[in-house]
Formats: sequence, structure tokens, C-alpha cells
Amino acid sequence: MLDEITLDEEIIETEKGVIPVVPMLVAEVTYLEITKAGMLRAPVFVRLRKDKESVECVFPD
Repeated sequence: MLDEITLDEEIIETEKGVIPVVPMLVAEVTYLEITKAGMLRAPVFVRLRKDKESVECVFPD
């Protein structure tokens, strides 16, 4: 099943052993800040969003 949604190219730098997959769900999270490395500091899951597609989701400027 994972083979069907695995991305061929790496869109972000990942840790060893991490397999990037096609986004299928959208989650709303709150966080304190985005670090220089692009990581969320103190992320907290809020809810799943059924009203948005994954292509609509981008990091804020």
C-alpha cells in the first residue's frame, strides 16, 4: 500500500529512513514559530480539515 503513494523525488530533505508520500489528509495545527530549518516549534494538532485540499496548504511567508 505504501508503494502506491510514495513520492519518486524528494521534495524536502528528510531524515534517514523517512519515506515521503503523497499528502492525503490536511491537519490544522498551532505552533509557536517556524525555525530557520523549517521545523515547527511546539506544534499542537487542532483538527482534520475536510474543507481543504493538500495543494492549498503552504507555509506562511
